[in-house]
Amino acid sequence: MLSEVMKIGCKHKITVAEVDLYTTAHRKVGFHMTNIYDKANELSSAIRESKEVTDITAAMQLIEADPESKRMLDDFRARQIEVQQRMMSGDMPNPEEMEQMEKLFEVLNLNLNIRRLFDAEQRLSTIIEDINKIITDSLSHLYGNPEQ
Repeated sequence: MLSEVMKIGCKHKITVAEVDLYTTAHRKVGFHMTNIYDKANELSSAIRESKEVTDITAAMQLIEADPESKRMLDDFRARQIEVQQRMMSGDMPNPEEMEQMEKLFEVLNLNLNIRRLFDAEQRLSTIIEDINKIITDSLSHLYGNPEQ
């Protein structure tokens, strides 16, 4: 790094004091940022190794092995995505359509492997929401909420 700065210094006549200041600041910021990214990677690994992800993987393998279960789940997911996209664009589904989706969800839950998948996905979603809240709460003092 110092050699990079020295090359720049030769072209732009940076003083040795400026090089020292730059190097010290870069090391401080670089170390701190590396630490944050290391923690994020540790969190990523912990999530990948969690029981929830293991359960999702196992349920998906069982569903993939059963063509009828896979078809039912794929159809449901496609309809779910379609409804979510419409909702995001402001086109709210009518009550009958929502009731139909709820009934379809109930039918899918009768399939043990699909129910296991849904349960594991819900548990993983809760973990991600909790992690997001922890991160958001840690920054709340920056945005006018000193209580946190």
